[in-house]
Amino acid sequence: MDEPLTCQMKATLHLLTHSEGGRRTAIKKEYKPIFMLDSRKEICRIDDIDDRMKEMLLPGESGYVKISIAYPGRFGEEMCEGSRFEIHEGKRMIGCGIIEKIVEY
Repeated sequence: MDEPLTCQMKATLHLLTHSEGGRRTAIKKEYKPIFMLDSRKEICRIDDIDDRMKEMLLPGESGYVKISIAYPGRFGEEMCEGSRFEIHEGKRMIGCGIIEKIVEY
């Protein structure tokens, strides 16, 4: 059976403040950070920010997001509801979150 190329999930995401090592600017839809779960990483895309009809998430804020991840099979059974993850820009962690629901796998 072929491995799925993408996975969509809903998650709670918290962005670190700049003083905590995070970004200086907000993230918007279509933002493409690195998704990291249990020391494995892959490119992802923030498809939607679903918190009070916001169009962006500022450093220091938390919100609900819809995320697409490329090649989810590399995360194995670790990718499940309730799993904690990080998002990175290069080697720098800029946010962390919890997978609330796997929408499409």
